[in-house]
Amino acid sequence: TLNSLPSTFFSLTGFYFFKKFMNTKLEKNLFFSSILLGCGFLIRNDIILIVIPIFIVFLYLLRNNEHKIRKFVTFVIPLFSFYFISLLEEYVKFHNIPFNRVISFIDPTTQSSTDTFFENIFGLLFSPGVGLFIFVPILLTVFFSFPQFYKKHKIESLLFISVAGLFIINSASLQSWHGLVSWGPRYLIPV
Repeated sequence: TLNSLPSTFFSLTGFYFFKKFMNTKLEKNLFFSSILLGCGFLIRNDIILIVIPIFIVFLYLLRNNEHKIRKFVTFVIPLFSFYFISLLEEYVKFHNIPFNRVISFIDPTTQSSTDTFFENIFGLLFSPGVGLFIFVPILLTVFFSFPQFYKKHKIESLLFISVAGLFIINSASLQSWHGLVSWGPRYLIPV
């Protein structure tokens, strides 16, 4: 879809400023990160799958910082304001505020009767017709290069694994994970 490119741009730029915050501890980088991640969320709601791991890393980094409350407010207030803007937009469109629409993880009622969750994950990654590693075989090099990257950048590598894992889990929980009758694996573009 056309919203993948701008949402990925905002997510990557938001991560860039978050990384700058990790290195410099400047609150302006944290604020820009929050604003950019919020803009990405307004464009595409599944960016919450990127925001959640970044927020967990932020809480982990915050424990050793001074001015914890000010940094927490600098990051959280813009994120929640974008969330409330999305709720307002939803209310204006449909005269309804759906509090459960942000993310839908594994729901047994959405699973098809013949597929299991792990079969869906395997299909998303290795299926001959729609698998991610079949269409992008260069991704297999991740398994060889990841240990060295992990030694140098532990927090970032755990962040990348959690974001990719959340996107795969979310896509595998869909009934039509294969995308032959819907959008399917194309939702893995931000990964």
